[in-house]
Amino acid sequence: MSGYVASSFETAKKEGDDLFRQGKFLDASNAYNMAIFGEGKNEKLYANRAACWEKLIHETRAKICPNSGSGSGFHDHGDGTYHITGGDCRNWIQRGLEDSRECVKLKPAWARGWQRLSTFGELAAFHEDTVDRDEAMAECETACRAALALEPGGANAQKCRRTLQMLRDDAEYVPVPAGDLPAHCARDDANGEVFLWTLKIEQDVGVR
Repeated sequence: MSGYVASSFETAKKEGDDLFRQGKFLDASNAYNMAIFGEGKNEKLYANRAACWEKLIHETRAKICPNSGSGSGFHDHGDGTYHITGGDCRNWIQRGLEDSRECVKLKPAWARGWQRLSTFGELAAFHEDTVDRDEAMAECETACRAALALEPGGANAQKCRRTLQMLRDDAEYVPVPAGDLPAHCARDDANGEVFLWTLKIEQDVGVR
């Protein structure tokens, strides 16, 4: 169990950033907890805390051998698919979903928040305890499309495109209907005309 205690609300974010860079992700999440409590609603704090949960999940992945059959980790099926097991991973995925959802709620026009949400949607879809895999994958697809519309050439754009391709390759997956995509991701161009981000995504990666 972590013994970290933030010295003050004012320094909590900086300490969280420092701890994250040191690879102390659980301690960093505790610092961000304090920063969120002290500073109120701030999308970057939620995104940073979500990044801690993602790092903890992938640390677990690195420690568990493929096909180990037990413990918390990623289990490679050998055919390009995998599933995730373990209570720690389940809790971190759920926390990551909650933080990412809050992030995009606070700032829906921020690509990084949607990128975080797409990551945890995908992770949720592959956890053994997920009740509705299709729902998790639909949230992942929606988040990927929103992120690409806002930042089609950003650092994580290729990851979002690969994720969308993975969804298209899944024979059992039913794509999200265009009418069900979130309207709050509409964008204004320089002429003041409104374009739904779904139209932009149709140009970038195609829809089916």
